[in-house]
Amino acid sequence: MGIAVDGIVSGLDTTAIIDSLVAVYSIPKENLEATVDDYEDLQEKLTSLMSYMDDLGTALENISESTDFRAYTASSSDETTILATATGEAIAGAYSVEIDQLATSEMEASQSFDSYTDDETIKEGTYEIIYGDNDPVEFAVESGATSLQDMVDTINDEVDGVTAFIIDNGDPSTPYQVILVGEDTGSTNSIQFNALSTSGSGSEPSFTETQAAQDAMFTVNGVDVVSESNTASDTVPGLEMTLTQETSSPVTVTVTRDTDTMVANLQAFVDAYNEVVDYIDTNSVYNYDAEIRGAFVGESTIRRVSSSLSSAITDIYSSGDSYNALSLMGIELDSSGILSLDEDAFTDALDANFDEVEALFTADDGFAAAMLGTDDSTGIIDLYVDDDSGTLQSRYDSLDDRIDDLEDQIEDYEARIERYEERLRAQYEAMEVTLGLMETTTSYLEALLSDDSSE
Repeated sequence: MGIAVDGIVSGLDTTAIIDSLVAVYSIPKENLEATVDDYEDLQEKLTSLMSYMDDLGTALENISESTDFRAYTASSSDETTILATATGEAIAGAYSVEIDQLATSEMEASQSFDSYTDDETIKEGTYEIIYGDNDPVEFAVESGATSLQDMVDTINDEVDGVTAFIIDNGDPSTPYQVILVGEDTGSTNSIQFNALSTSGSGSEPSFTETQAAQDAMFTVNGVDVVSESNTASDTVPGLEMTLTQETSSPVTVTVTRDTDTMVANLQAFVDAYNEVVDYIDTNSVYNYDAEIRGAFVGESTIRRVSSSLSSAITDIYSSGDSYNALSLMGIELDSSGILSLDEDAFTDALDANFDEVEALFTADDGFAAAMLGTDDSTGIIDLYVDDDSGTLQSRYDSLDDRIDDLEDQIEDYEARIERYEERLRAQYEAMEVTLGLMETTTSYLEALLSDDSSE
């Protein structure tokens, strides 16, 4: 901005006049800036909508596969001996379990020593530990590091699968022993300690088995089972049993359908769907009198999102005969497009024909496939939110290009406005100079004429 030249001669408020002219001249630039603001607001709303769509997809994934749609619960008649959990792969029924033997890890104890910190307690040299089916691991006990603690530290650093520590057994003269414990249960995970080459003073450590590595042995409905672990997850499909102690009588593990969880998973989908619909509706409000215009007003892509979602909800699917529509199992749209779940109707449908209800959600020609897609098709959600080809993402990217173009125009316009203001100031300064010269000339003429008349 140039130096203000408020009318020294003319008496005009030159600054105010120039500011007004520049303000009028700047209106197109302000309109461009307002458009950029609108586009950036729309981008923000599109990002939020895509996030809601992603949440909807996540809720659908929880019911899109048979193992996810199905839910089972497991209970044990004696939880002090067996804890049980079930997944969607489980088979409903009652299982009689008897535990004859728990799986254990091997434990070995050394002879006793009078100190665990003194050097030369054990012989220096080369030792090895063989753990289970692993290759032997050699380690060195070197001169100057021959205390029990030195050996324990070396084993823990160099031998995978075996933990070493020192205990105080309470003996008044030789209380310290080194304990070796395998990290894994099962009969194959034994520990063998060997002295390969030793020399010097001290004792050569030797170890005695105090607990053998063994497998768990139990029966399920009379069938003998052997397991390396006390967590049995492969015996009955979808059923995981944690064995905690041997049994004196059979324990009954019962697997039943978990309808409450299936209802909760479906309700989570309904809630996620309604969040998408509500967000679209909130940003599609238009009221001319109140000057309210939502970011999504006039956005055809958003209208297609709403139409596609409602169509998927109301479509008829070929995955079943009796239950081929969501409305037949208590899932319906109201007049405003909000989805609701009638839990009783859904539970009744599960009881009447579980397989068809499940298929409507999980089959390749079912509802979840229409929403999420399959290996051979693109689902509705990806159609709109895919990072590379989704139409909502494409709309966002096109706004980026448009904003860049408008910002270039704004930058050009700012330069034009600056030149326009400079030109106005120059013109008004010239006018003031001209008026000043005219005033001087007028004063001169008046003085000249006054002198002539006095003669």
